[in-house]
Formats: sequence, C-alpha cells, structure tokens
Amino acid sequence: MKTPPDQARHPLFTNLNEQDPDDFLFLSVYNHISTKSGVRMKRHRTVFAILAIMALSAVFAGHANAGPIRDKIIKHMAQKGAETQRQNALSMGEKLLTLDHDGLTRSYLLFVPDTYDSSKPAPLLIVMHGGGGAADGMTKMAGDLNDYAAENGVIVAYPNGTGPFQYRLLTWNAGGCCGQALDNNVDDVGFIRDLIGALRGAYNIDASRIYATGMSNGAMMAYRLGCELSDVLAGIAPVSGALDIDCHPKQPLSVVAFHGTADQHVLYDGGVAPKQADRKHPNRKDQSVSYAISFWTGRDNCADGPLHKAMGDVVGERYNQCANGTEVVLYTVKGGGHDWPGGVAYAGGDEPTKDISASHEIIDFMLSHPKGGR
Repeated sequence: MKTPPDQARHPLFTNLNEQDPDDFLFLSVYNHISTKSGVRMKRHRTVFAILAIMALSAVFAGHANAGPIRDKIIKHMAQKGAETQRQNALSMGEKLLTLDHDGLTRSYLLFVPDTYDSSKPAPLLIVMHGGGGAADGMTKMAGDLNDYAAENGVIVAYPNGTGPFQYRLLTWNAGGCCGQALDNNVDDVGFIRDLIGALRGAYNIDASRIYATGMSNGAMMAYRLGCELSDVLAGIAPVSGALDIDCHPKQPLSVVAFHGTADQHVLYDGGVAPKQADRKHPNRKDQSVSYAISFWTGRDNCADGPLHKAMGDVVGERYNQCANGTEVVLYTVKGGGHDWPGGVAYAGGDEPTKDISASHEIIDFMLSHPKGGR
C-alpha cells in the first residue's frame, strides 16, 4: 500500500496508520483536497484540518468504519489541543488546569502574579474567549493584560467553553448564543461559580473584587453572569457583546462595557448582524448597546445622567451616582469593529483602536469599584 505524501501528515493525524485501509483512505482524500487548496492550506493548516474532519466525516458517513476514524482524530485533537494550550500557557506565565462540573471535565488557564502573597487578598478576574475561540487565544487577544494584572496583584483565570473539540471551536451558553454550548444547554454559569469557588479555596481571593469579562460570546456570557451571579461578582466588563436575556440580578453590580460603532458581528444599535460565525443560529437578533446600559443604570438606581470624556476616537460615558457605590461606564469606539480595544486582532479580525486599552481600564475599574463600595 502506497503511503500518502508527507503533506497529509498534519499533527492532528499522526495517530492514523497508513497501513490501515480506512485510515489510508481518509488520509488520501485529505491529501488530495489539501494539495488542491495550495498555499491557503499551508497558512492555516489547523483550521483547514478541522474543516476537513467535518467535511470528510460527512463524506464517509456511510462508510462502515467512519465512526472509529472520526473518533481517533477527535481524541488525538483533544490531546494535541491540551498540549498546545499547555505550551502557550507556559509562554504566557500561565498553567492549564481542569475542574469537573456537571459531568464534564472543564479546563482553564490560570495566571498568578509572581508577587502573589497568600497573606494579602488578591482580586480575581475571569476572562472568557469569544465564540469559536479558546482560552489561549484570549490571552493573546487581550494584549498586555497579564503584565498589567501582575503590576496590580490581580489573579486572572481564562476558562475554556465547550464544543465539538475539547480545546478548539468552543462556545459559551450565554442564554441566546452560541453554538453547541447553547444547543446542549451547558451549565456555564454553574461552571464559573464552581471555578470561582475552587480558586477561593486555593488562593486568598479578595471576595469584594471578583470580576468577569469576555469578548463577543464571552461578553454575552459576562452579561449573563452579571444577571445570575451578582451575589458573587462585584462587576462585569463586556467587550463587543450584547445583553440578550431576561436579567434579574439580586444585587447592584458595577459595569464597564466596550463596543465599536462599526461592529458587524454584534451590532452597536442591535439587530441581526451581517457577519455571524454561529451558523447554527444565523438569525440571532441582538439587543442594542444602549439597551444594556439602560438596564444596568436602572437596576443600579443611578441618579444622574452620564459624565462624558473623549479620548481620540473613544467616548466614555460614566454614571457614578448609583446604589451601593456601583458605577456604570460605557466606552464607545467611533468606527471601531469587533475587537478588544488596545489588544491584538484575531486572525482575520478587525484592528483594535489604540486610543484606549480595555485590559488596563478593566483592571483599574475593578480595583476602584469593590463590591458594596467597600
């Protein structure tokens, strides 16, 4: 049996055996497609491999051993994904950890500053990736978040969502979005509650300064956590997301939000976005940014209108006469897209503004807005 060329040997497929007729057939077809794809495949090998798995699984749907072939690849992808996240975590000064919740083994990256002193309570920031992303990608998108967290003694956790592969193409069940997490009704709220509890058990966490932030689907999840974990969180910091669920927080909550007026994935003024990565739910209609801000200023009983501050293409609106010392702040990026302001663009994504750093603003905000205004 002739061995398929080396080009077929993507790292995800190293556990397949060319001498096995089924594996050989899969690799041969994959190699043919990848050869036709040329340079684009070389630049995006892992993305292509994942798409190939999906497509070839459909092609081989009637094949007697289609299931075992797919299972081999998916199992190996989980192993490779975990190793990739471990390596990326090491480069960022983080470690990859797991937590069992609701019958699933969940994972997260954890950054603890070298200056951490167990005798002093440390603030905790939960940072959630966007839909289709993963924790290690979020650490890169957030730019110098870890460095700034280290300067201010903040512990940062980057949890992974769930999806078809354990460490890639992950989503959050934000209530109205997204992907398999939504379809499977994954208990992400419970997972984050348990994660916070586990970290409070392992570290001296400042219970008055626990915040949740996220990008896109992760921002929607941050909004949901604000609605359902207001007994634990001091505040939330959604970036390029929408509040799309009925929200009934038990306590006032500080909020700092960031959104670009030219965002084509989650529209600033609400509605069905022209660009949606969640193909399973293509008609999702998001609420506007003003809806979210109006909700939180109303829930927090903010007395006065906002104070305005311009920073280049960024306009800040601050409501600071609110219950229990809370504040609600919105940073609008004029012409800004679907990105993390001051951070790093994801592959094919919009270039973030440099007029403001969401990472710095979020940490400054959480340090100055503890729960209960203490």
